[in-house]
Order: sequence, then structure tokens, then C-alpha cells
Amino acid sequence: MKQIIGFMAVMAAGVVFAQAQSTPESIPGAAAVDSGAFVEAGKGSDGWKLLIGADYRFPFKTKMQMRTDRYDAAYPPFVPPQNMFRSRDEVLADIGNGDASDERRDYDNGYVAEDSAGGGYTWNWEADSTDQHDPAAETLTFDSFYGVTEAQIGARAADPVDDRTGMAGVSFDLSRDFWRSEDGRFSLAGSAGASYFPERSLLSARQSFAAGTYRSEVWRISDVYDVGNWGGNLPDVTVGGGYSGPNALLPFSPSDRSEGLYETLADETFDGGAWVKSEMWLVEGRLCLMPEWRLSERFSLLGNIGVAFGYARISSRSGSWMTQNTATAARAGSSRDDAFIVQAILGVGARYAFNDRIGLSLTGEARVPNKSVDITADPYEGEVELGTWSVGARIEYCF
Repeated sequence: MKQIIGFMAVMAAGVVFAQAQSTPESIPGAAAVDSGAFVEAGKGSDGWKLLIGADYRFPFKTKMQMRTDRYDAAYPPFVPPQNMFRSRDEVLADIGNGDASDERRDYDNGYVAEDSAGGGYTWNWEADSTDQHDPAAETLTFDSFYGVTEAQIGARAADPVDDRTGMAGVSFDLSRDFWRSEDGRFSLAGSAGASYFPERSLLSARQSFAAGTYRSEVWRISDVYDVGNWGGNLPDVTVGGGYSGPNALLPFSPSDRSEGLYETLADETFDGGAWVKSEMWLVEGRLCLMPEWRLSERFSLLGNIGVAFGYARISSRSGSWMTQNTATAARAGSSRDDAFIVQAILGVGARYAFNDRIGLSLTGEARVPNKSVDITADPYEGEVELGTWSVGARIEYCF
């Protein structure tokens, strides 16, 4: 913002200098105004204008909510069973579909893989324990476990956090009159321009809570293989009490796959909290039609109607922590959300001409419809509503 104010100050000084260099003769119609004066004001110019200035856009409203389910698998009990907090998707990635399309299945208590012979059977398998074999049912079972945690946190952390701010930026426009009335009072110009709004903080929040609880469940996926009696060729038993390969032939695909709750652990209590910081920058291009009504030789009223094409990038940093007894677990990360925005522009303004070349315009604009960008900053989710209103000041040079 300081750089933009300094930029505008330098430009204003240039305008004052240009005004001081202008002679009364260079300002047409300084004394009286008649219909011919407006035509005279446009002479010596092709109707081009270069406009450089600053815009302030507001309000950018940000609202975010901590999601309690973001604690799933992030903070397990500190002495969990083996592999308990692998996700279901991770387990399925290891054990495949359970059909001929798999090349290998890695379980928590063994593996089954293709061998060089193929043919629907394989000797390339291992099991951790002979207990996996049921001689009566003539089956061999492999298991994989995953965990699900449901966290319930305090009401203070469940409250949403919000903030609102404005963004200052620099603007550049090029316009040209393509129609002007005979008396010079009215004109219509087309313009193309761009604005850049540097990175600005949208929201910074930190929440904590006490005496939260979570419940952990262990789920199991089991694949059952029909082995018969292995044709009397029993597999070798390892010293550890399992089966090691190469081994007796095993059907490559399981005959059955089941999934169900294996164990529910006792509820645990914890303290914790989360924090989030989000920033955004925005760039915009626009195409507009700008009618102008000259009230006097120096003063005009302006209109503006057009379309804006914007690109916004929101960068967030966030983290959360959990304390159980004397142990603490924490994590942090970053995320990015991008959005392309198309909006209509409706605006009004006023222009003051210092001389036949240099002027100052002040504008106010609205952008419709209102647009918002979704934000994900684990464990938070929310959105930012982009500023609907903007005010601007531009120094213009006619040539």
C-alpha cells in the first residue's frame, strides 16, 4: 500500500509540473463555454488516452470452519496396534481387487503373488502363522487392518472464524474515443486495461479446546483361499510358525473377501487446537465501454460498463496439535487454491482536465455477480467472497 501511495504522489507531482508549464492559451475555452469549445478541446488529439493509477477493492470476506473429521488418522492413540491407522484406501492399494487382474497382494500377515507358471495357481506365497490355515474348512485366510477415528472436540473450536479486508492495487488502461457528438459534449470510448493487487492477508486465526474425545475402531479385510488339502503336499512350516515360499500350490484368487469391524478401543481424551493463515493476490483484465458527458471545459461525468476476467490465488498455511497426557503430536502444512473469475463491471466517475493533455479521473465500480473462492487448509475449510466494490484514481494522458 505504501508503494502505491508513493507511486500516486510522484504522478501527482508530475501533473502539477505539467500544469505549471501550461500557458493559458493551451487550455481551450478557459473563460467561456459554448458548443464550439467542446469540439475545439478535441483538436490535435486522436482520442487516445493512457491511464495509470490505483484501485482499492473491498470487502474481501473470509469465513472458515474447523472440521472435526480432519483429525481422522492424523492423531492416533500413542500406542496403536500394528498398521491400525493405515487408511482403507491404502490397504486396498496393497491387496488389490481380489481377482486375476492383481499381480501381488500384500497383507498384514503374508502375501500372495504370481509365479512364473501362471495357470490360476501360484507357489509364490507366504503366511505368518499356521493358525491362518483351517484344516477342517480347507481354507487359508489372509488379513489386513485399517483404522477409523472419530474425534469430538470442544465447542470453542467448532465456532467459525472470519475476517474482512480490502486490497489495494495498481491499474493501467488504454482507451480511445470512437464516437463524439457534433458539439463535443458527449463521447463514447472503448478501453482495455489490467489491475494487479499484491498479496494481502485475508485471515489469521488460532483456536484451542480442552477435553476433546475420540473413539478409534479397527476394521479388518479378510481374503479366504480354498486350498483343499494341497493334494497331500503340505506347505513347509518356518521356525516362527508360519509358511514360507516357494510353497505348495495355492489358488491365485481368493474365493471370498469380507470386511467388518474387528475391535473398538476405549474412548480417549485429549487437548488440542488448530491455526490457519491465508493470503491472496489477484490480477484482472477488463474490456469496457466508457461514455463521457462534458459539463464544462474541464469537468466531465463518466460511465463504465464492461466485463472483467480475473485470476485469484490463495495461499494458506495451517496446522493442528493434540496433547494426550504428557505426549503431544502436531502437524503443519500448506495449500493453494486458484480460481478464474468472470464478472460484469458497472461504474460511474468524474474527470477533471488540467489541460488539453493531462487529467485526473475518480471512479467507483461494482462487479456482479458476487464471486467466492473455496479454501481448503487442513483442518479448516471455508471460502472468501471477492470484493464487490472498488474505488480508483487515475492520471490520464491524452495523445
